[in-house]
Amino acid sequence: MKPETVLRATRLIRTGEVIDIAHVLSASMPFFGTRRFDVHTKRTFMNQPSNRRGSNEEVLISEIGQVGTQLDGFAHQTIEDKVYNCFKVDDIATRGGFTKVGIEKVGSLITRGVLIDIAGLPTPTRSRRRICSRRSSGRT
Repeated sequence: MKPETVLRATRLIRTGEVIDIAHVLSASMPFFGTRRFDVHTKRTFMNQPSNRRGSNEEVLISEIGQVGTQLDGFAHQTIEDKVYNCFKVDDIATRGGFTKVGIEKVGSLITRGVLIDIAGLPTPTRSRRRICSRRSSGRT
């Protein structure tokens, strides 16, 4: 992203408020179907007697596709054996991701948006609910 692009984008800012809408991935996320999120800590004991080194490893077992929001990269879809820009999947796919056009290549994003706090909206009063239900049923 070029500096002049960032400067142009910052001119759109009116309040400077930053709203973090990220959520920690955990087993308490709302899942549907058989999706799951399990974290297991694999611990090794201290090596005796030399350096007394040990280690811990977090093993994640999950299928979180379509859980929350996401940003698909250019490697997400293929036509035959090619992704965006005619890169062959076999040439750019590795065990840990893609060497080209992977989502990690996107870089920084700056944008504006409208965030509607649905959970923070006041609940309708009883009379307001009656008015709404009459209108939807054709009665006024």
